Amino acid sequence: MAKEFVLVQWFTDVGQIRPRQELRRFNSREAAVRFVMEELEKTSRRKARMIVEGAEFGFVDIVQMYAGRKP
Repeated sequence: MAKEFVLVQWFTDVGQIRPRQELRRFNSREAAVRFVMEELEKTSRRKARMIVEGAEFGFVDIVQMYAGRKP
């Protein structure tokens, strides 16, 4: 089984005229979801999207994945 490639994209606009695109790569959906929900600032979190094997998930999808994770 091949490793899963997950990319999280979000925009930061703190003190900038134009938002800057940020990207971060993860080895699993769980790690990517946890990063978005626990490490990103609230203002950036709502602009985040996750790309997994060509499928794109928006913030609402990420929130649902986070709520459904195992404790």
